[in-house]
Formats: sequence, structure tokens, C-alpha cells
Amino acid sequence: MVSLRILSGKRAGVTVQLARFPSAIGRASDCQVILDEPGIWDRHLQLDLDVHDGFILSVLRPEAIATVNGNPFQRGSLRNGDLIQAASNKLQFFLTPPVQRDFRLREAATWLGFCLLAAAQAYIVYWLLH
Repeated sequence: MVSLRILSGKRAGVTVQLARFPSAIGRASDCQVILDEPGIWDRHLQLDLDVHDGFILSVLRPEAIATVNGNPFQRGSLRNGDLIQAASNKLQFFLTPPVQRDFRLREAATWLGFCLLAAAQAYIVYWLLH
């Protein structure tokens, strides 16, 4: 999963997790990341996932002002930790750390199965020898 941490503006400190792509960034109520600051267009930026190039950030309007790590762009790939500036808003792009699943129940069931198998084999050997 991907997250955008809002670093400045009214929503500073908020982290938005994105799971579906393309994801729009802007003022509009249907955007996945809503930024209600001066200079932000209804649909300012779009974050998309490309199989070959990874995460691609695109400026949706030619008048929209945006930079990645201080460099102006129209379309480009993002890397973990990149800083995005859209008008006066600053955002940080990062990959959400994976959550390790708890396999204790599955491991206990596997060991119980091994124990039952060993007990069944011991019973069969005992039954065949007597």
C-alpha cells in the first residue's frame, strides 16, 4: 500500500493511505487526497501505478504548479520518501511498511497434525507386531 503524508497546510500531519489507482489529488470531493489550499485545482495531480515504471505522478492541468524533490515536472515516477509540492502544500510519498501476519494458530495446527500422524504410525506398528 502507498501513503501520502501531508506536511503543510490545514491538514498537516494527516497520512492518507491509497489502495486503488489511479488516485486523484486536489480540491474536488471525489479526490482520494483532498487539499483545500490556495493554488490547488479541483484535480491537481494523479497518482497511478504502472507495471513497468512503478508509481507515476502526473500533473493534470498545465496551469497547476507541482514539484518533486524541488524539481518541476509534468509526469514522472516516484520513489519512497519523495517530497511533492503542489502549490503551497507539501506531501511525502512513501510505501507503507508491510504488516506481518500472525501464524501461531496455523503453526500449532501443523505441529498437532505431526503429533497425530506420529501417534497413528506408532499405533499401526504396535498393532502389526501384536
